[in-house]
Amino acid sequence: MRPWRKAWKQRVKALLEVSRVADIPTSFVVWHGASLLDGAHVMAVATCVREVSQNGKVGDAINVGIYRVDQSPYDAWTSEDIRSICPDSCQHRSDKHGDCYVNWGRLTASWAGARERLDIQPPAGFWSGAKVRFGMAGDPAAVPLHIWEGIASECRGWMGYTAHWRELSREWSHIFMASVSNRVDFKRAEEANWRAYWATEDSASDTIAEDLGVRACLSHSHGLECIACLGCDGTRLNNASKRASFYNPLHGLVGAKRRKDADVAS
Repeated sequence: MRPWRKAWKQRVKALLEVSRVADIPTSFVVWHGASLLDGAHVMAVATCVREVSQNGKVGDAINVGIYRVDQSPYDAWTSEDIRSICPDSCQHRSDKHGDCYVNWGRLTASWAGARERLDIQPPAGFWSGAKVRFGMAGDPAAVPLHIWEGIASECRGWMGYTAHWRELSREWSHIFMASVSNRVDFKRAEEANWRAYWATEDSASDTIAEDLGVRACLSHSHGLECIACLGCDGTRLNNASKRASFYNPLHGLVGAKRRKDADVAS
């Protein structure tokens, strides 16, 4: 168990005892309401709360995903009706390239359990000391900014990305990276004072990114878990320092194949 999680669990159990809650929940709904993308009823769900995350790239973090309340994540993905939780600007949606790294079929159980407990809220101080991944599935832009700001102001560190950055106020860039997929969007993001996370689709794009001063994701270049880096946290709540953007080769089952095909074609 990670040192942060051990200390965090001990402190949270004490908080829950005051609230007469027997144990840390497996998952819970952080927020639910109208999606800022299309108005549908959506929810932000925290998972890997009691149990350790087994994600080898990210490492052990509490994951917050965004789902429709009335439709399972898998059904949303396979029906290509995912606009409530993923903006039109996301090139990885099922109705576009379809190379999202998320395994949407594995999210049904957490979605089903969470929608039955929409009224459960964590006590004040719950996030203090935690490491959190925003948008494990879905785009954080579907959820009001103040929800993310509240967690970020408490937790030990976070990571998060949004493909909806073109439509968002600058305040969002304090917490999130702009998810980009080409040189033009990277330059636009930087000009708008966003730090960017560029999913490069071929080796030539890697070279372009490096020539522009974009840093290779440390998970890719050094095998470092994301929770050890925590560099994908926007500008850290309006920290004036300008840190480098990141690029990472397109990954996931479909994404990796698309990248391999692009390299072969070139």
